[in-house]
Amino acid sequence: MYRTAASRKPADTEIPCRACGIRTTVNLEQARNEIFTCENCGREQPVLRDDTTVEKLKLIPTTGGKYEELVPLMREFGHDEKASQVSVTVDGIVIMVSISLNSGTVTGIEMAAAAPDLFDMRFVREDGLHRKAKAKGISVEAQTGDAAFDDAVYIESKMSADSVRAVLAPPAVRKAILTLLSHVGSIHVSDGHVKIDIAKSDAAFDVDRIKERLALLRVIAGAPRPFDAVEMPVSPKATLAKVFMYAFSPIAIVTALYGGSYTPLDKTPWLITVLSGFVLAAIFWPIYRRLLSGRSTSHRDLVIARVTSIIACPCFMSGALFIANATFDSAPAQAVDLKVLTTSIDNDDDSGNKMRVVAADATGRRYDYYFPPPPGDQKPTVVRVSWRKGAFGWRWEGPPRFLYYDDPPPPNVRPLP
Repeated sequence: MYRTAASRKPADTEIPCRACGIRTTVNLEQARNEIFTCENCGREQPVLRDDTTVEKLKLIPTTGGKYEELVPLMREFGHDEKASQVSVTVDGIVIMVSISLNSGTVTGIEMAAAAPDLFDMRFVREDGLHRKAKAKGISVEAQTGDAAFDDAVYIESKMSADSVRAVLAPPAVRKAILTLLSHVGSIHVSDGHVKIDIAKSDAAFDVDRIKERLALLRVIAGAPRPFDAVEMPVSPKATLAKVFMYAFSPIAIVTALYGGSYTPLDKTPWLITVLSGFVLAAIFWPIYRRLLSGRSTSHRDLVIARVTSIIACPCFMSGALFIANATFDSAPAQAVDLKVLTTSIDNDDDSGNKMRVVAADATGRRYDYYFPPPPGDQKPTVVRVSWRKGAFGWRWEGPPRFLYYDDPPPPNVRPLP
């Protein structure tokens, strides 16, 4: 209930109690400078919290583990045992503290504070790239009106600026985010939790630092929840750009794999197709920028689009041009005999042993082939292949391919013109 008595507008926001976490409904604009009393615990407090101190930390009993890094924290709560994960109730909100592992090696700590109904956001330190993207109109970010916070923190969220401002209205929440970002690279609000990762090198297991971070997470998890948080509409053009971006990559990979069956024999076509892929990516970039701009996530979306295109476009162009070079090739095939230089048995393949044959053409250029193992101790002498001119003049090798153990018969295929 409120301390002040006045005509009330309809409630539009839930404010979690700073002592127990139970929520009270208010009209945020009307009550932002007022004080309320929690009906659950009786704690009197301002609607917009302005400090980051916490009062009660309580360990929730948990199963043990084999790692010692959390032992000092366990002792702080009167338990002398190993653990890989513990849960702590901080002023009514549960925060899980877990050891981060990489192949069994401890790399740091993960913390996740329960924050049901708090919509997804990501907070990072604002850098020159963010400021440049905003100045160019690529990214549009919600501003809180707190200059120190707005200059230091970049907010990514799909929700409207008004919804974000409601969550960040308490000075304590903004202060907690600012302070935590001096410890970690990013703060994620997702799946009903506020999450951070702390590297082992950043005093991850220092008890005092853990308690400080627990308090800051508790404050963020206790941020206001607007009833009708509004998601920013995604324009059809942005949706189309993302669908194309994610669909083009597998298409490019499949095209490259299929085009591998028609790989040219020379290196120049590879250079041409890769460069043409980079040109195609460069054409895509300004289109992506035009289509993806206008949201707080636009800068990251654009980076993903550019990285994807710079990898996928050369793959696509290589495969597509190799396929076209072979498909539209009307010249007759030329049978070419390659002299066998060496042979060896390759038994690393799961499908069974294969014989690796290294052969050379008249210029001395070497080629690798694989055939079934020969009967007995026979030694192959010649690999006969079928080379074709290619629609673009890129020589490529097509079927059939033969291996001879004696002098081969003369080829009855006309030479290339």
